[in-house]
Amino acid sequence: MTDTTPPEITVQSLLNLTYYVSGVWANVTLSEEGMCNLSIDGTANESMSNTTGNFNDLMTVAGYGQHAVTFFCADDYGNPSSATVYFSFST
Repeated sequence: MTDTTPPEITVQSLLNLTYYVSGVWANVTLSEEGMCNLSIDGTANESMSNTTGNFNDLMTVAGYGQHAVTFFCADDYGNPSSATVYFSFST
C-alpha cells in the first residue's frame, strides 16, 4: 500500500501578530514523519531543525512591516504540504 496523503502542518509558533524583536522562533509539527523547510518573503528555502518531532528555526527578518513565511513540508513518502503565516515587525 502506498501513502498518497500529504502530512498536516500545525504551526505551533509564529502567529499572525506584530513582533517587537528582531528574531522570532518558527515552530511546526507534522501529523507524520517527514521534513520541513521555510521561505521568508519568497526567498530560498531554509532547512528547519527537527528536535523531538518539532521543526524549528530562529528567523531573522530584515525590515519592518508585513512579512510572509511559507512552510514547505513532505512526509517520508514525498507527499508535499505547505502553510503560510503572515506577521509584522515593528519598533
